[in-house]
This record gives sequence, structure tokens and C-alpha cells, in this order.
Amino acid sequence: MFTVGAVDDSNLVDNKTTTLVPTTTTTVIDDDYNDNDDSEDDINGNNNNNNSTTDAETIITGDDEDNNEESEFREPRDPSEFMDYFDDLMGRTRVRLEELFEQYMPQLIQMSSTVQLSPQCTLDAIRILMGLRKLQPWAIKMLDSSGKVPDGILGGTLTALGSYDDCLESRIGDDQTDTDNTKGQYCAINVRPYLPPKPPLHLLEKEFNDAADAKGFAKEHHFARIAPLFYYLRLRLGICVPASCQMTDMDLITKRISYRFRVNVSVQHCDIKPESFAIESDQYGPLAVIAGLLIVIASATIYDTMVGGDGYDSSGQTTTLSSSSTTTTVVYKIRKFLANCFLTFSVRLNSSIIMSTATTNVSANHHIRPLNGLRVISLVWIMIAHTYMTLDYRATGRLITTKELPKGLIFQTILNASLAIETFFFLSGLLVTYNCIIRMNQSNRYWRLTDWLVFYIHRYIRLTPESSGVAIKKIYKTAIMLLIVIFLFGYRLGNGPLWQELIYPTAHKCRDNWWTHLLYISNFINGKDMCFLHLWYIAADMQLFILTPIFLAILHRHAYLGQLLLIISIVLSILSSGIITYIEDLPPTLLFNNPDPSARRLYGNLLFVKPYPHAAPYVVGMLTGYLLYQYSHIKLSLKVKSIGWLLATMVVVLEIFGTWIWNSGHSEPTRLVSTLYAGLSRTLWALAMAWIIVACHNGFGGTLNSILSASMFVPLSRLSYVAYLIHPGMMYVFIASTRNVYAFSHYFVIQLFFSHLTTTYIVSYLLALVIEYPFVSLETIVYKKLFSNTSTGSYSSSTSSSISHNNKPRLYAVTSVDSTASGQYFISNNSGQQDNNENNDRPHNRQQFFGDKYINTLTSKVK
Repeated sequence: MFTVGAVDDSNLVDNKTTTLVPTTTTTVIDDDYNDNDDSEDDINGNNNNNNSTTDAETIITGDDEDNNEESEFREPRDPSEFMDYFDDLMGRTRVRLEELFEQYMPQLIQMSSTVQLSPQCTLDAIRILMGLRKLQPWAIKMLDSSGKVPDGILGGTLTALGSYDDCLESRIGDDQTDTDNTKGQYCAINVRPYLPPKPPLHLLEKEFNDAADAKGFAKEHHFARIAPLFYYLRLRLGICVPASCQMTDMDLITKRISYRFRVNVSVQHCDIKPESFAIESDQYGPLAVIAGLLIVIASATIYDTMVGGDGYDSSGQTTTLSSSSTTTTVVYKIRKFLANCFLTFSVRLNSSIIMSTATTNVSANHHIRPLNGLRVISLVWIMIAHTYMTLDYRATGRLITTKELPKGLIFQTILNASLAIETFFFLSGLLVTYNCIIRMNQSNRYWRLTDWLVFYIHRYIRLTPESSGVAIKKIYKTAIMLLIVIFLFGYRLGNGPLWQELIYPTAHKCRDNWWTHLLYISNFINGKDMCFLHLWYIAADMQLFILTPIFLAILHRHAYLGQLLLIISIVLSILSSGIITYIEDLPPTLLFNNPDPSARRLYGNLLFVKPYPHAAPYVVGMLTGYLLYQYSHIKLSLKVKSIGWLLATMVVVLEIFGTWIWNSGHSEPTRLVSTLYAGLSRTLWALAMAWIIVACHNGFGGTLNSILSASMFVPLSRLSYVAYLIHPGMMYVFIASTRNVYAFSHYFVIQLFFSHLTTTYIVSYLLALVIEYPFVSLETIVYKKLFSNTSTGSYSSSTSSSISHNNKPRLYAVTSVDSTASGQYFISNNSGQQDNNENNDRPHNRQQFFGDKYINTLTSKVK
């Protein structure tokens, strides 16, 4: 950081060699103008331009002449007169510029001798100055592309982005098509005043306001009163300079400006428009993966729609195969297996699955439909909060108004959206337990060690949160890795004033720390450098799952002991959250009573992203899942129902709005209050969610049950996993590519939210077609093939209803813990039965080859 004080200009040269970062000579000119003490009268009085007209001179000198000229001025009446008027206007402006250059050019030359810029940068800067002196359009374009002092700076608008695209398209010189001319370069500059050591958070604004009062500064909207913002914000200017100016040039210029103006000036990055698109060496791998995947998807879709596979002609009729040929049967089985694997990449098949509102063939007793709505509503809640929180200050104006947001009672619904994460943990624990208990009971024996090992491997391959009574199968590892591959390829394709600052660092983190996501340890190892910050939830959920089978095994063999251990786990989670909060003196939850983000980062790194505070909601979900399995229909008295709804409503209202007294600044939570709240709040929220699910599932949920069980939530719920993965990235891409500063308002944010919601679900649908569903189905087929004879490979007796009486291949839904919330379907035989009649095993037409009633089951599903 540059230090205020005497500076030896000879020591200003920095040997840092980085990518192109320019210097803006016009900024330096402004420095000297501000340092000059000449009065405006002196400038106006020295008009020595012999090329100017007499009329121009009379306008510039003397009030009497001005009055006479004004009396003679006549507005243009037609285009011809306008051209004369415009030419006269340019002449007058040129005269004034000539005066300014003659006045200050000696000072510019003197100053340039103290800043050793590169020869080409100096030459191009002089060419720009000469172009401005002559009012050349290309020079005006470069000047106009630079940001000026932001409008509304006292109201917290700290950014002037300039015109990013105009700058990159500009060239120095009259011939804008000449490729030899130096291009324009857009550079982002940060400016902030030098500040004293930062006071404690709770005293920050008070100390500055007291100091301003002591100095007699104005009470409202004085710059000194917004100075605390600069501890974590910067004044951002976008400037357009010659591309020939390197990083060393800019270092010299910014240090000179910092010294002369006593402010801290730095360059963040510079962008140059490339001559042509070029793929970097680190993009070839991701490009190959993406291209290969798209080729397979296109081929599978064509194969599904038009061809139909080997063994039949274009009319759909097969050739006659000998029923006595064992080789033919084996070949057909292999062909059927390969066809099943290949068809998992069919867009036609996967699209029909995603968009269907039908549920899978689970019995009514094992169907928990309200989970669809609860999952989607929780995701939407998170997206609304993230829309507010991803608004970058460099693209947002009127920041002063945002300081009042935490004080609004209704706005607490946004600030406490982290409760939706606890709902996700609750749902995950509920459905893992619910479906595992079903499978263990259907196996008619206790699971052995090999069964649990298979279960762990299966879980590692695909994460298993669930919905609507059917287990949700998510290939976390595959989906995350492919999304990272896509991101590493695509991050260079975009641009914008903030692109390098928001997107490039994320890409570098993905490149360096992808392995932490692969091993589910991103919330412990290199937590500050996670590829995508919101993926801590996936890692924490997997970490909680590691111990889940132990509890399930005990719960299955010894119900009371298992329930006791689960209750003890809840108590331990409560104690761990409270103890960490007390020892580290953390806030009770994520609070926003101070704009400084350091406190929230500390809270997140020490507690929020770790698995132990979320273990209580997860275990409450496990107990709820066990309760729903044991008691499929719970009957309660009206009094108990009323008390249950009253308590659940009180908990929800208090959890959402109870933090208002802290966020508004009316009160500071004591250490004891913070400890109790941090320990109990998540458990109470999970208990409220448990009551809602139990009540809706057992028929006394009323209108809420009708809403949560609506059919429209079924396809949306199938896309919720991908939507959760990509929605922060979609928001950051919007901010990074924006060209304008947006004045903050709730209306603007709500509009932006609906835009993000629509875009996210459209992209989620496309990614689900090409990433999630193909690999989910493929993994299911391979898993079933490998473990079809083990207890863990026996899916569910409910699947038998989807198998035709002739044991023909049929499209069916995998149920229990191995099917997806997406309602995943694929082609397969009944894993629990062997074909007794080889003639029945041979395909006789297209429907038999792909599955009985193939087309109907795609669209209507097997119920």
C-alpha cells in the first residue's frame, strides 16, 4: 500500500511484469489541472489563437461582446443552417481547447519527465492528446468511454464503469480499420481515501460520526460520514487507455496520482479485445469432454427416435431368431444391456420424464407428496436471498439506502433464508431413513457388512436426498465434476467490466481445489477457496451420511436403542453449536446489522459450513422418517392437532422475525443469548418442519397440504438439484457481464429475481437432460447389473408391478432408496426373476425390443 509522505520520483519504477494494464494519461492531466492555482479569469483572458474567427473571439472575451452576440444569435431553421451552426460550435470548442493545451502543455511535458513511461505508451498518449485538441472523433470516443465521477456519490454510488464495449472497439488514429493502430484498452481502477485503523464493528460508525460532529461537518450526506464504507468498498472507475501501456506504466501513473492527491489508487485489471477467439491449452480437456458428451447425446436421441437398434429393419420387424440358440439369447441380452445404457442419453426419453407430473409406482402408504412443494419453496426462498446478496457494490448505486434494509421487519424473511438450508438437511435425513428402512424390511434379514459397504459405495457415487416418497438419486460427483468442466471451458467466453474480478478467481479455485469437492471435504480443507461457496452443503450432507448407516442398523435391530442414540445425537449437536458460539463469541446466527462482511465470514468459516450444527435437523429428519414408516396413518385429536399447529406456527414466526431486534440495531445479543439461540434454533425449526410433513402426510394439513402436494411442483422438484448447483453462478455471470450501474430498489431486485428464476430453471432443464439424468440412469443400470443378486440390489417389491407377465423388457421406475426425486425411469428386466422361456426373451418388434408399450410409458409413467 502506498504511504502518504515524500516520494522520490526516481524510485517509482516497479519491475512487476504482468499482463497488459494501461495508464491513463488523461488522468494525469487532470492531476496537474487540480494542482494548478491559476484562476478561471486568467484562462479566459489569454486568448492568443490567431486561427480563430472574430466571432469566436467575441464570444470568449468580454461581456459586451457576449451580449451583442446573443442578440444576433438565431436558432437553425433547416438542416443546412444546423450544419453551419454545428461547425461554428465545434470551432468555438476547439478554440477553448487550444487555450487549455497552450496553458498546460508545458506542465504536462515537465511532469512526463518524472514518470518514465514506455516509449510506445508515451507516444500513444500524446497522439490521444493531439486528437482531443483537434476534436478528432476517435479521440473523443476514447475519452467518452472512460468513467467520470459517479453521479450520486454522496448517496453511495461509488462506480462509474464507463463504456466497456466502445473502449475495446476504439483505435488510435483516423483510420479505425487499420489493424496496425493501437487498440483501446479498458482498465478498472480502484480509488479510496487513506483510513485510520478500523475501530471495533459496533463502534465504527459512532466514532466517525462523533469526529464529524466535532469538526462541524454537516449532519446529512457529508462525505466524511460515508467514509467507513471505504473500509470494505472502493470507488470504481473504468478508463479507456492505449493498449500499448503495460502494467509497469500503470504502476508508475497510479503511484504518482496517489502521491499528488493523497488517495490510494490501484489498477485491478485491463481488458483488450482479442483479434480472434483462441482456445487456451487448459481448455482442450474440458472441450473434448463436452464435445464427446454432446455427440453421444445426439446419437442416442437419433437412435431412440428413428433407428430402434439391431435385430429389426426399418419397418420395426425383426428377423426370425432360433429359439434353440443359446448364443442368440446371450447376444440379445448383451445387446439389450448396451441399448439400455445408450438410451439413458436420449433427450426424448429424459425430457418426457422430467416434464411429467405423474408419480412413480409407489404404494400410497409409501408416498410423501408434500416434500415436492417443500423442496421447491425452500429453493426459491434461497434464490430470493441470493439475488439480494449477490448484488455487487461495483454494479449497484444508492448503497446508502441498503444500510436501512436490515431494520425492516418484513426484510427479515430475506435475511433468515439460511433456515431453508436446515429444511434441506431435514429432508435428507428423513428420506434416507424412510427408504432405507423400507429396503431393509423388504430384504427379510439383517444387512451384513458387505451390504453396508455396497450402500456406502452407492452413496458415494450418487448423493441421495429425496422427494415425494421416492428416493432421490443424485450423481453429485459426476454432476459437480461435469459442471466444473463446463465452467473451466466457458469462463473465458464472456466479458464485461467486472468479469475478470468475479469469474476468473472462481475458475482458478475450481482448477486448484476440484479434488476437495470430489472427496466431500471442501468445507474443511481450503474452505475459503471452494470452487463454489454454496457447495459446502453437499459436503456437509455427505459427512452426516457417513454415520447414518450405523444408526439405521441399530434402529432396525433395536428400535428403542436406535431412537435413544438419535436423541443423544441431537443433544450433542445442540451442545457443539452452543459451545463453539460461546468460546468464539460468535453471533447467534447470520446477522446483518453491520455492512462489514468480516463478521459473517468468520461465522461461516467457524460454524455455519461445518456439519455439526446441522446434525440436529438431519437427525430430526431421521426420526421423522422412521415415524412415518412405522405409523403410516396417525390419528390425533382436534386438541392435539391445534396445539401442534400453534407451536409450529410460533416457531416459524419467531425464527424468521425474531432476529429483527438484533438486525435493526435496537439491541445486541449477549453471549448467553447467542449461545442458546445458536444451539436450539435449528432443532426447533426442524421440529416445525417435521410437524408440517407429518400433518400433511396424515391428512390434517388442510390448504397447506394442497399447496405442497400440487402437481406443478413435481417437475420443478426434479430440477431442484441442478438449480441449486447453478443458480449462484447464473447470478454472478449477470453481474460480471453488466455494462451499467443499477440504482438499488426492491422493485429492481424482485424483477431480477424472477429473471434469475426463469433462466436458472431453463438452464437446469438443459443440464438435467445432458448431465444429471443420463448418468443417473446409467449408474442405476450398471449398479443393478452388478448387485442384482445381493440384498442391497433388490430394489423393491413394488417394482414387480411394472414387469409384464411375459417378462418382456419394460420401462419402469426404480423405487426405494435407489430411485430419484426426478422420478428416474429406464429400460430393464425384472432383476429378481430369470426368463423361463427363451422365445419370450427374444424381441419380435420395436416395442418388445425397447420395452412393452414403450411410447405410452414414456409419457404417462408406470403407476
